[in-house]
Amino acid sequence: MQLPTEMPPAQELTPIDLTVAPISSIALSIPLVAGTILPSTGYPLIVAIGPPDSEFDGTTELVWVSSGTNPLIISQRGVNGTVAKNWPVNSIVGIPMSALHYQNVVDNILFLAGACQLSLVMGTVSNVQDGVPVPYSPGGTPRMVIPIGISPGNDGTRYNLPPTLQSFTATEFTVNIKTNTGDPGNPMTITWIAVL
Repeated sequence: MQLPTEMPPAQELTPIDLTVAPISSIALSIPLVAGTILPSTGYPLIVAIGPPDSEFDGTTELVWVSSGTNPLIISQRGVNGTVAKNWPVNSIVGIPMSALHYQNVVDNILFLAGACQLSLVMGTVSNVQDGVPVPYSPGGTPRMVIPIGISPGNDGTRYNLPPTLQSFTATEFTVNIKTNTGDPGNPMTITWIAVL
């Protein structure tokens, strides 16, 4: 199957939804609360199903869906080595951040910067913590800094949301790393893109 090329619209939170009914291990549809998490084109698309109030982790099932309607129509259960299983009401359904999604984010930013004749500098910093300044060297004072979390942590029933920029200067930046419960999140690796 061909992987999708369309990203979901930019959102502050990771796009997730919840199931409104139990899903058996052989069901071929997923009824959702809102049904608005998926892009309008680019199918088939892999989505993840996880336990209620938890991170997508080793218990997650990946499925191919053939359209973004509600209910989602499943074309294949238990893909990429995951196992089809029964899921209760309020199970989490979302789009996993794949390497392709990550690369699409970077490619889109680079394309826009080229069209606007801006200069970009990129780097990666590990073990970034919530609210703690991180030294970096973009080569000047950026107009903007874009943090992209590439290894969010998992802590049982809590999970990290995508990082948000708190502040930046020419020598350091600070990000907010929060969990779904609003607590400080686990340290994560951040790729930063400075727009000069």
